Amino acid sequence: MADVSDDATRSKVAKRLTDLVALSKHNAVLLVKKARTWRVIGVALGLVAAGLAAAAGATGLAETLSKESVAYLALASAVVTALNSGLGAIGTAEVEQKAALEFRKLEDDADLWQELHLPTTASADAIAKLEEFVKRRNDILATTTACAYYLARRDGRKMRHEAEVVDQSQS
Repeated sequence: MADVSDDATRSKVAKRLTDLVALSKHNAVLLVKKARTWRVIGVALGLVAAGLAAAAGATGLAETLSKESVAYLALASAVVTALNSGLGAIGTAEVEQKAALEFRKLEDDADLWQELHLPTTASADAIAKLEEFVKRRNDILATTTACAYYLARRDGRKMRHEAEVVDQSQS
């Protein structure tokens, strides 16, 4: 027969898992948006660099501008190319996209485990599984860029605070 303390613990674990699932879903959406932004930045900088290089080459061959002007265009193209390489926008987009997929997997795994296994799991095992999911979330966050990491942490605190306010208003 189930102990009342086991039921209370499982209830708390269920609430934390529900929060974890919601936060994982939110983080996945956030990271997909950030990945899209990084891709746009990478393509835009690449197009600007290519345009400047093409303009420098075309005007240099046509001799419509002075050699100094052509050199400035080529230098500007090199600067934009270096900026694009330094940002690593496309690589960053891939990292963010991969982290978003990992958050989706975490969301699915935690939701499925909560539905199928939590009702029959002992409280100590449930707490251990919750800690495993939280560690997995933290490991995923550690792979993201600093900006995505801090946005996800901020949003997590905000969601927990809103849940506490709702809980307090209901009691």
